Amino acid sequence: MANSLSRQPSTFSRRLLRAFAFGVCGILVTGLSACGIPGNDSSNKFTVGVFPLYVSMPVWVAQEQGIFEQHGLDVDVKTILSGPTLISALNSNSIDVMLNGATIALSARATGQPINLITPTIPSSIYHMIASKQVIDSCPYVNDPYPKPILCAKGKRIGVGSLGTESHIAGITILEEAGLEETDASWVPAGGGEALGSSMQQGQIDIMFAEDTAATYATEVINVGSPLVDLKHDGPFADWFGNGAWALEPQLQQSPEKYQQFADAVGDAIAWIKDPANVAEARAVFKKNAPNISDQTIDGVLASSTNSFGTTATCSSIETITKWLTKTNQIAEGKGPTTCRDIEWKTATFS
Repeated sequence: MANSLSRQPSTFSRRLLRAFAFGVCGILVTGLSACGIPGNDSSNKFTVGVFPLYVSMPVWVAQEQGIFEQHGLDVDVKTILSGPTLISALNSNSIDVMLNGATIALSARATGQPINLITPTIPSSIYHMIASKQVIDSCPYVNDPYPKPILCAKGKRIGVGSLGTESHIAGITILEEAGLEETDASWVPAGGGEALGSSMQQGQIDIMFAEDTAATYATEVINVGSPLVDLKHDGPFADWFGNGAWALEPQLQQSPEKYQQFADAVGDAIAWIKDPANVAEARAVFKKNAPNISDQTIDGVLASSTNSFGTTATCSSIETITKWLTKTNQIAEGKGPTTCRDIEWKTATFS
């Protein structure tokens, strides 16, 4: 892992990544001007911002199953479509908590925003590298030890959510693990969720970097692809922290009991999700909050990804993420946290 994190990206990569970092920072600084402290400390009202994806299940379940109410919270859940927009909503006090990726939160913190972790929700990588059946059948490196199978991506069309996003930058990093450069493949902005699988089915992409929903749809529902490498256990993202609940430190200091209640509720919701007796109800919660996802994909994700949720991350994963963000020019040298202690609120748990 040390070699992969010290490797420098191509000149083209650096230009793209700097442009992306600048764009995100522009959004974040805009939100920062509105940063403040909410005025009603005694209220049990709580607003949470989430993505319309499976990663938001702990909040959806806590809301739908009355777990927030059991912990004394009256919660309003807002669906927000991008990580930077969640940051802006947090800074403008439109939301009290955001469910967001660690990379987005740490990037914002590196610009001086006082974002702290309330609790991890997915203490591992959320990405998969999926190759089409044609690539799997024709590439001689498929069954070789890591990182050799990555060479199957040379000259191929790789699908990502959109150019300049985390999945794109992560994809570049993975190619570099096998000595490839960004320009050794073509990058196709194919959207998220089931759209990636549909692009593979239509022959528009050969490989994709995808989260659980897209990976399940491609491999189990329409059966057009198979895992090429296991990003949860091999390579630079093996010691990783995918998603968590975050808030601004001034708000945490003003209402510590309320945030403790929220962390406890999320922990109970994750335990509920992992209980096999709740599969049917979990399916209904997922479908209600993500109605555009097919029933087969929902069933597949619930069967394969339930154990990805958890409330304890490794402390070393924060150092890993900071090194990666620095290497890929998403944050300036020395600006990111060096340990989990730099970002944790007292409700967070690290091993």
